[in-house]
Amino acid sequence: MGTTTQNISVGTIKEFQVSQSSLDLATELTSSGTVNITTRSGSNAIHGDGFFNYRGDATSANIGEPPAKYDRKQFGVSVGGPLIKDKLFWFGSGERTTQDLLASVNVPAPFQDLSSSFNSPFRDQQWLGRLDYNLTSNVRIFFKYTYEQNSVVGAFVPGTFSPFANLDNTPSYSGGVDFNTGSFTHSFRLGYMKFRNGIIDAVTGTNIVNVAPGVMVNIGNGGTGCTASGEVFCSGANILAPQKTFQSNKQFKYDGSKVFHSHIFRYGAGVNRILGGGFASFYGIDPAIRAAFTDASQAAAAGGPFDGGASNPLNYPVSRIRLGNGQGCFTEISGFGQTCGGQYDTRFQVYLGDSWKVKPNFTLIYGAR
Repeated sequence: MGTTTQNISVGTIKEFQVSQSSLDLATELTSSGTVNITTRSGSNAIHGDGFFNYRGDATSANIGEPPAKYDRKQFGVSVGGPLIKDKLFWFGSGERTTQDLLASVNVPAPFQDLSSSFNSPFRDQQWLGRLDYNLTSNVRIFFKYTYEQNSVVGAFVPGTFSPFANLDNTPSYSGGVDFNTGSFTHSFRLGYMKFRNGIIDAVTGTNIVNVAPGVMVNIGNGGTGCTASGEVFCSGANILAPQKTFQSNKQFKYDGSKVFHSHIFRYGAGVNRILGGGFASFYGIDPAIRAAFTDASQAAAAGGPFDGGASNPLNYPVSRIRLGNGQGCFTEISGFGQTCGGQYDTRFQVYLGDSWKVKPNFTLIYGAR
C-alpha cells in the first residue's frame, strides 16, 4: 500500500539482517531490499531488561526563532522465562513513545504578523507476546502476536497552518514449526496481519490559524493545495482528509533444505493473499482557493475590502478554486465493509537452489525462483 504497515519494539529483536543486493532465493517480492528479523524467545531462566530515553528542552539546545518546544520520552521493557522447563517458554515486550512538539510556523512578509505555532504530538506503542514449545528433541513450535498503534498531528508541508491527524492500528499473528528428518530440514510459517489507517483534518475546531473557516487559503507561486514548495501563506483544512486505508495479509510459506555431499539444496513454496481497500477523498472537507503572489496581486490586495491591506490573505484576488467530488474510492470493488475501494493481490512463489562447495575457497550458488 506504499507505507510502513508495522514496526516492532527494540527489546524484541534478537537478530536482524539487511539485504540490498544479491538477495537470497527465499526472499519475497521486493524492489529495494529486505530486512529479516528474528525475535527473542524465553528460556529456562527468567530474563528481562528495560530502558528509558529522554530528549527535550531540559537537556538540549533550543533551536529556531522562536525556539520550538520539544519533549520526547521513549521507554520499554521485555521479559521472558519458562512455563514448563525445557518444554514451554514465554516472552513479552512493550515499548511506548510520547513526543510533544510545538510546531512553529514562521510566515514571511507581508504576512509575518500571522506567524504562530500549533501542537504536533506523536504517540506510539508496540507490544509483542510469544510462546515457544519443544514438542520433541527436533520439533519446535512457536506462536507470536504483535500489535502497534501510533498517531501524529503534522503538516503535509512544513511551515503551513494545514496539519492533518494520522492514526495507525496494526495487529498481526504468526506461527510456525521447524523440524528435521534425517538430512532434511523443514520450516513452515503461517501469518495474518491487518493494517488500518485513518487521516482526518486537524485544523477545524482548534486554535490553529485559519483565516477563512470553511475554505483553505493558499497564496504563493507553487502548486495548489499546500502540497508543494512555493507557498508564502497557507491555512485551512488539510486537503488529504478524509482518508482510510486498509490492508490484510494472509500468508503461508514452506522452506526446506537437504545436505548432500558438498551441496546444500534449498527449496520452498508459498502463497501470500493481500487484500486492500479504502478511499482518499481529497478536498473532501472544504474547497481550496489559491491566489498568486505577484506584484500585481499585492497591489490589488493593498486596496482590498478587509483590514490589513496586502498583509491580509483575504484581500488577494482568487486565481483558482479546487474542490472534491465527494468520491475518492481507489476502485469500484467493495471491501472491508465499504461499498468501493477494494483491491486484491495473490502472490505465489516457488524456488529451488544449490550452494555447492566446489573447493574449500570457492562456493558456487545458483538457483531459480
